[in-house]
Amino acid sequence: MLKFSKNNKMVDIIHSNYYLLPVIHRFGFRLGFGNKSVETLCKEFQIDTEFFLSIVNTFQSNDYFPDEKLLSFSPLLIIDYLKKTHQFYIAYSLPRIEKLLKEIQLRPGQNNQMKMIEEFYLEYRTKLLNHIDD
Repeated sequence: MLKFSKNNKMVDIIHSNYYLLPVIHRFGFRLGFGNKSVETLCKEFQIDTEFFLSIVNTFQSNDYFPDEKLLSFSPLLIIDYLKKTHQFYIAYSLPRIEKLLKEIQLRPGQNNQMKMIEEFYLEYRTKLLNHIDD
C-alpha cells in the first residue's frame, strides 16, 4: 500500500483515498488548497508534518502503525488530535447515524429488527459519549 510523504500533493492523497477527507479535515485543512504539497500546507497551517503523515498513513494502510514514531510526538499534539476526533464523532458521525436510523424506521416492515438495532445504537452512543466525557 502507498505510503505518503511530505512531497505528495494533498490533492493526490485525497484522490487516492477519499475516506481520508475526515482525517485531513481534523487537522484544519479545508478543500481548495490547489496543488500544494503536504509539507507546504503543514507549514502554512502550523501542523507537524511528520505527525500528519503518521496519522494519514495509519488510516491509509492496515499494515502501517508507527509505534516508535508516535512515542516521539508531544502528548499535547496527540491529545489535540484525539479531541478533534471526538468532536467529529459528536458533531457529524452520531447525528448522521441517527438520521439514517430514522430513515430506515420509516420503511414498512422494519419495526422488529429496527427496535433491536436502535437499542444497540443507543447503548453504543451512551458508552461513546461517556468515554469522551472522561
